Amino acid sequence: MENIVIETVKESEDGKGMVIRLYDAWDKKSKPTINLGFSAKKIYLCDMLEKPVCELGSGDEVKLEVSNFEIVTLLL
Repeated sequence: MENIVIETVKESEDGKGMVIRLYDAWDKKSKPTINLGFSAKKIYLCDMLEKPVCELGSGDEVKLEVSNFEIVTLLL
């Protein structure tokens, strides 16, 4: 989706996973599917400090709901 910008892909602060941070840049609610290109054992929705809030599943893609200008942090 053209309104979703993936801003960060990095190793997690604890060194045990990967963090993907994205946001809506166009003030537009959307339901993007993020294709990872590899299979993740677990995918978590996190806060900005990389603490898991809820588990979203596993696999090579994740479906999200992103609100207007919302920042989303995923931990794989």
